Amino acid sequence: MSKDFDQTIRRLDHASHMYTAERGSGVAAARTMTLGGTPTIILNGDVVSHCSTDDVERLLAHEGGHVALHVNHESITDWPFKDHCSEGLATLHGVAAASLEEFRIELLMARLGYPIAERASAGSLDEQLFELSFKICTALTDPACANPRVFAKTMIEATQLMVTSLAYLAGAKTGRTQDFDVSQLSAFGAGFWDDVVAPSWSDRLNLYRSIPSAGTRESPARLADLLNRAVDVERKFLSDIGFTITEDERQQGAWSFLRTASDAVFDARIQRLAAEARQRGLIP
Repeated sequence: MSKDFDQTIRRLDHASHMYTAERGSGVAAARTMTLGGTPTIILNGDVVSHCSTDDVERLLAHEGGHVALHVNHESITDWPFKDHCSEGLATLHGVAAASLEEFRIELLMARLGYPIAERASAGSLDEQLFELSFKICTALTDPACANPRVFAKTMIEATQLMVTSLAYLAGAKTGRTQDFDVSQLSAFGAGFWDDVVAPSWSDRLNLYRSIPSAGTRESPARLADLLNRAVDVERKFLSDIGFTITEDERQQGAWSFLRTASDAVFDARIQRLAAEARQRGLIP
């Protein structure tokens, strides 16, 4: 357990020198890493010290799922990423691989009888949908996002947080511990769900239903196929949000992150977001 979680992760993993536990409205409670060839669970002391015994047990069970995938060489670092793809497509592969890993673990949690994770509850999802809408709309006018690379990074990070929560929800739904219905969301949340999540939700569930839980081994060929299918789902999700990652076939490694939704689509979202923010008392 670490009392300075961010610095501990940064010290143990030099590739995570910018790591932060902040997850939108939430904070990461733990991280599983391979140190000296051994899967190791690092707990965030600031979070865990305020958790109930049941919550700590569930957290450790979830992280144990990561350990099982590490031991079976099926963690995100072991997925067969496409060789020689651009940075943009590699990032999309990373989002897809992470979502598959979290789904497999949460499916195992459901089958072991654990309740749905807080981040996949209707209340939490409602807040995350608002945050995603806010990040999308503000990035469109943020001077820093005039830099295409910064803009792409901002959008992908925002969508990855949502994708992870969708994987948690799908794990509980597939494991039959949660019967989620859009009507459980607020009017704003349900509207934004219908706008950006619903179009790819059935494809996501159909893919996930063909995936075994953590602890069940899969062949490398099967993992490669699942990853390619997951990339297609994440590409669809990103497209429904209004963006696309495209590789330049004329120049190896070149890629672009383009806004593909119309001005009318984003103007409507901005208006709905502003109305919701006023209702919440966030703006006059």
